[in-house]
Amino acid sequence: MKELGRSGSREGNIIMGAAIIDDVLGVLVLSALVVAESGGSIGEPLIKLVLFSLLAFGIGRWVMPLIAEHHTRIESPDTRVALTLAMALGFAWLAYEVGGLAEVTGSFLAGVMLSRTDLGHHIVEPVSRLGYTLFIPIFFVYIGSSVNLADLTAAPLISAAIVLVALITKLAGCGIPARLCGESLATSVRVGAGMVGRGEIALVVASVGLAEGVVDATGFSIAIVVTIVTTIAAPLLLKAAYQWFPDARTVPSPNPALAAEFAAGGQ
Repeated sequence: MKELGRSGSREGNIIMGAAIIDDVLGVLVLSALVVAESGGSIGEPLIKLVLFSLLAFGIGRWVMPLIAEHHTRIESPDTRVALTLAMALGFAWLAYEVGGLAEVTGSFLAGVMLSRTDLGHHIVEPVSRLGYTLFIPIFFVYIGSSVNLADLTAAPLISAAIVLVALITKLAGCGIPARLCGESLATSVRVGAGMVGRGEIALVVASVGLAEGVVDATGFSIAIVVTIVTTIAAPLLLKAAYQWFPDARTVPSPNPALAAEFAAGGQ
């Protein structure tokens, strides 16, 4: 959306909000499955989630603002980044030890809470630089080394079918509700196309699921392929949606002089 210059458009705002909710639900479902796989019931992770959420809310409501309020006293940007990473890792530890949830749940919540503070706005660039130069490449190397191509070639039809279902369910599952909620046909198609992609959260969920035994190697490999294909397809579908359903302002208006001459000739 940023490359197309549409991040602030109606469909851009809808896609951004829906994507955040989608990521949160994915993390919560993963946490529930991890606890259930360990022998607990589905109700147990929900209770732990409520307890952890209350604790996280208290920290995010009263503790984090106090820390973020005095961040201007820290002259070194590196120290601010270290402080941010410490809070994210601390939340990850609380999520696992206190809530019995996946560590990514805590770090995700820490990022959401930090984004609402002034400190969060100051550390976006250095944290992004650190992530893209160190952590993210390591993560993708780990993901790539865990994919078993033999599992995909052993069942190519199943893999292709799951990819097709992933594309259709996002297009229809997001586009149709947008249309039913009163959005225009163009906006609905763009929302469906923009929601096709599965981002980094999908890779994190798949890797945690594999490590915790929630999914096997075959399911993990298929999930990675689905993520890659949908991530590539999303921008292509978005560009096609803007070409097939252009904005009303992009439609050329008739020349007034020609229109007047045509009207005169018709008389």
